[in-house]
Amino acid sequence: MIDDPAAMPEQNRWWSRFNDVTSFWRAPVIAGVVTGVGAWLVWYFTKVPCIMENAAAGLCNPGVLASYINLPALASCLAIGGGFATFAGGYNIIMLNRERQRADEAEARLQAERERYERLMDELRDELREERRQSAEERRQAVTTQQAMMTTLAEISATLARLAEQQNGHRASGD
Repeated sequence: MIDDPAAMPEQNRWWSRFNDVTSFWRAPVIAGVVTGVGAWLVWYFTKVPCIMENAAAGLCNPGVLASYINLPALASCLAIGGGFATFAGGYNIIMLNRERQRADEAEARLQAERERYERLMDELRDELREERRQSAEERRQAVTTQQAMMTTLAEISATLARLAEQQNGHRASGD
């Protein structure tokens, strides 16, 4: 699925927008039609009975279809259905906007957590590098100290050996 609408061809973008609009308005239109049909059914079953007095007053419609549908009843049914569809669609838009806002806020929180995690990981890497550097430096210093001690011990041993030879030489000549 392509996330960037600009990367889609024009035909696909138009079709995608059409699908979005269709899927968004499908439920409100169906709800409006159902409400309109329900209102018409209520009107149909609660109409004034066609008796002689009502027929003389013009309240009865003479045709078969005319007794079911007349302009004021149809206009009322369509107005009720349209009002319900508008209400349902407006409610859907409000809920959709709230859901988008929640999703955006959640994405922002997730991004902030990712950035915080990356900063912490960078700090840990830096600390680890510093500890490794200090450890290597300490090892080098320990090796240098050890070599200096070995050199000093060798010099002390050489000095002791010379002193021992000198004392042995003095003893041999003094005896």
